[in-house]
Amino acid sequence: MLATSWTSDSTASVWTFRLREGVTWHDGTDFTSADVLYSLTWMAKPGNGLALNVADVDLDKVSAQGPYTVVVPLKSPNLLFPYSLATASIVRRGAEDFTRPVGTGPFSFVSLDPGQQAVRTRNPAYWDPGKPYLDELVFLSVKDDFARLNALLSGQTDVMAQVPFTQAKSQLVGDVRLIRSPGVTAQAFYMATDKHPFDDVRVRRALRLVVDRRQLVEVALFGFGTVGNDLYGKGLEYYDGSLPQRTRERPPAGRNGGARGHPPAGVRRRGVLVLARSLRPSSAHRLRPVDAIDHDRHPAVFKAPCTGHTIELSAFSRLRPINDKNSGTVLG
Repeated sequence: MLATSWTSDSTASVWTFRLREGVTWHDGTDFTSADVLYSLTWMAKPGNGLALNVADVDLDKVSAQGPYTVVVPLKSPNLLFPYSLATASIVRRGAEDFTRPVGTGPFSFVSLDPGQQAVRTRNPAYWDPGKPYLDELVFLSVKDDFARLNALLSGQTDVMAQVPFTQAKSQLVGDVRLIRSPGVTAQAFYMATDKHPFDDVRVRRALRLVVDRRQLVEVALFGFGTVGNDLYGKGLEYYDGSLPQRTRERPPAGRNGGARGHPPAGVRRRGVLVLARSLRPSSAHRLRPVDAIDHDRHPAVFKAPCTGHTIELSAFSRLRPINDKNSGTVLG
């Protein structure tokens, strides 16, 4: 980390960053506040993909207070401005050609063969003593997940990043160790609240209560996830952890005028929720939900184009999963 501290004024409109001393670029030049000033201006140039990271910065007023302190005034208050810089890039002052990039990190650039591999070598002048632990890094570009896994299992590679859920669940064998880390991605149901029936708040509340969130994590994410709680950001800073966890509720028999497991009179229930675990037809087909009159006595019914294709399905009724005996082959 190139900054050792960052503070703001009382309105979060002016930020002061203290830079780490003793850091050098891979070409041996010192890292100073001049590099930060140049980087802020460079990122703000039209066409730079990092322009949004510095959109709030008042570039005309940015200044350096010595070689290791940078003062960054903003156009408007922003308590989260350090997060914007954390995902930005600091480049060496005067840098224009990035075909052979020069950085300050633990590994320096050696070569890049697009679509094949990239090679990095250990930076002996890295600011953190004793690191890095490796002498060289070689990144192989392999698009196919099965080929990446085979390279790992055969010993051709030592690390495989972003392992698909299915492979992480059952295909990591031998002395391969899976490293799990929390993520910030959230999955959600989206409802058009200006259209029927989602314009009725009671429908939206019912969906929150009827969904088995734990089962969704186990089935859709193969267990690699945590149960959400209606708001994005669970587990992150500033999220209100005191909010009670929303759980599934089963309505009692006769509630809202309907028998248990059946809609009230006059209410037509359309569709069925289906999770397809394995789909291996000769060509791709779209599954179309159809009207299910009585989920308790009839399994999920599908019209063509399922006819003649073998499909492994898990079907779910309105309130609870259908028994495993109803999961299997649909032959039409």
